[in-house]
Amino acid sequence: MEIEIYYNKSAGKNADLKYKQKQKIEQKIKGLKKAQKNTQEKQQQIERPEKQQLKKIIKRDKEWYEKYRWCFTSNNYLVIAGRDAKSNEVVVKKHLEEKDLYFHADAHGAPHVVLKKGKEAQEIDKQEAATIAAVFSSAWKNNYFSQEVYSVTAEQVTKTPKSGESLGTGAFVIRGSRTYYKKIILELLVSFDKQKKTIVSGPRTAIEKYPFYVALKPGSLKKSETIKIIKQKLKEKQINADSSEIDLFLPTGSFEIID
Repeated sequence: MEIEIYYNKSAGKNADLKYKQKQKIEQKIKGLKKAQKNTQEKQQQIERPEKQQLKKIIKRDKEWYEKYRWCFTSNNYLVIAGRDAKSNEVVVKKHLEEKDLYFHADAHGAPHVVLKKGKEAQEIDKQEAATIAAVFSSAWKNNYFSQEVYSVTAEQVTKTPKSGESLGTGAFVIRGSRTYYKKIILELLVSFDKQKKTIVSGPRTAIEKYPFYVALKPGSLKKSETIKIIKQKLKEKQINADSSEIDLFLPTGSFEIID
């Protein structure tokens, strides 16, 4: 290392000059670091809104019906079903309208199911709504092969009990004649709707239009294991899904994967 020394100055003067030069260099370095930090902060301020905007674009806004069990029929009619006593109450009180049809399985713990605009729907759509009612009833947990379901119009469903009776949350009275759907096969297909960016499940006739699916029926495979298999099959299609999300589209009970 070379050090410049002034021979016309004393050793003390030379040392003093070197010290002052060192201070100037240190101040410059300090200034450069400060300028670099300011530049980085400004860059982060510019990038942060872009990242926030990107998150907003990626995040999917859920539809109102996604708080319930739901499915679109072959002819694109919406079917919604309660998940518990509270949501069963809301499904009927808030969403069952004059043009709709109400479906219910003759099984304990069956959900209240509404086929929106069901009065104008075709028979296949009604069959699919009946399947939702059967699949998400206790019939699946009890490993039944099929289940009977009935439907009525909206005006036949009432919260007014007979004299001396009372109705709890999620309970309703059905008045008048019923249309029965006998021996509804317990089968559920799970797939992914790329347009809606969501997992979907429903009857075979409504879901088999998708490029791929996993078909299920009541069996002996635990729900947790079934979810793992579905998750892996989705991953093979470059679709990442949380186990909790898949769980929302499956009934209570055990399963058999049929295709």
